[in-house]
Amino acid sequence: MTANKPLVLAAAALVAAGAYYVTRENAPSTEVENALLYPGLLDKLNDSRSIAIRGADDAFTLQRDGEQWTMVERDGYPVRFEMAKEALVQLADLKIRERKTSKAENYTELGVTDDPAAGSETRHITVRADGDAALADLIVGKARDAKGMEAPGHYVRRAGEPTAWLVEGDLKFATKRNDWMDTQVLDLPAERVRRVTITHPEKQPVVVSKENPSQQLFTLHDAPEGYEARSSAVISSIGGLLLDVRFEDVAAARQVDGLTPRTIVEVQTFDGLVATLEQYDVKEKNLVKFDFAFNPDLVFAAPEATAPAADSKAAATDGAAPAAPAPTIKPASEVQAEIETLKQKTAPWVYALADYKVRIIDKKMEDLIKTKSPPMPTPEPIERMGEDAP
Repeated sequence: MTANKPLVLAAAALVAAGAYYVTRENAPSTEVENALLYPGLLDKLNDSRSIAIRGADDAFTLQRDGEQWTMVERDGYPVRFEMAKEALVQLADLKIRERKTSKAENYTELGVTDDPAAGSETRHITVRADGDAALADLIVGKARDAKGMEAPGHYVRRAGEPTAWLVEGDLKFATKRNDWMDTQVLDLPAERVRRVTITHPEKQPVVVSKENPSQQLFTLHDAPEGYEARSSAVISSIGGLLLDVRFEDVAAARQVDGLTPRTIVEVQTFDGLVATLEQYDVKEKNLVKFDFAFNPDLVFAAPEATAPAADSKAAATDGAAPAAPAPTIKPASEVQAEIETLKQKTAPWVYALADYKVRIIDKKMEDLIKTKSPPMPTPEPIERMGEDAP
């Protein structure tokens, strides 16, 4: 009797386990609805150290470094902290609305297959803590729009489990890397720019400038004899090179260590800021490194204001538009603080910029000029016949 006791206990345990599984699978929907998909996850979010996201077209990992989230595949470039935090809280808040299927042949229809490439909406999200322990491992499928008073939801399946669920809640786990980052490098309006110089090896430098901040258009310097600027709009677009600069890719600055830049651009402003851009060819990519400095000799000194009241009234009477007021020149202290911020932000990185910015950097003199048009001949005066003419 005693010898058989372990076998009896083992058999009883198997029966109990089977009964629990059957009970869970056949539980009424009212017992399942509103249950958290990951009970207790909210209390463990501070332990999270990585978020791996795999979609149909890309896979990448966000990694926590102290209080900052970074992207592993972008050499540790910072990720928007609030976005990572919101995504984790959304994951912890998912509530089960309905059990959908446990049959693998139905996974494709819901978008919850093991292979994210099988569906454009499929995402595989894995959140890990220290020691590589998985806090959540979820396959997210198709979204389900809200119906009536119901909240929006998603079809999901916990990795390694057969059951697919309809859950309630948002899941803003973007599958594009740049969606997780602030891609703006800097934003310097053309109104501040006084001079841009583009230098290519063994080529005549391209120089465009304005005399004062009130001017709208830039002037091309040193066009070869017999040539003139092809388009004032294209020339002036060079002055807007640093307006809303955003990257499409980013890497650590060490990627260009020891390389010779193929193009150097210097942008001078009316308030003394000097931006230097060095463009490099690295593995079929154009990468740009930024540096910034302050030159007090460049600060624009506006002429002393006069009060030509009569002239202004006459101009208004003649219908001529009054001259645009000069933009306010930033104080030197403010510009120097701006430069320090830009240096700290950009010094560790090199950037792949949008194509339209690269096209400006690549401008050469021959791209900007045309043969001068011959002067129009002076028309001969037309003799008017008087009344006495025969």
